[in-house]
Amino acid sequence: MMDIFTWLRDIFRNPSSIELACKELDEAEKQHLSLNNTREYVNGMLSYREAQIARLRSYITTNRSKDVQL
Repeated sequence: MMDIFTWLRDIFRNPSSIELACKELDEAEKQHLSLNNTREYVNGMLSYREAQIARLRSYITTNRSKDVQL
């Protein structure tokens, strides 16, 4: 069983280089996942806007002569 002094020593000791590297790797993997999610969202928005632009240009081209000027 761990006594209070050992527990306190372990809390306040400097982490090893392996522990720091593991923590940095974990953070990098989380950021990578987040950026992949962002990229998927942005790609979806780009596809949506491209389709919207194509639809509106087609509508304008088709209906330009039918437009009534006020």
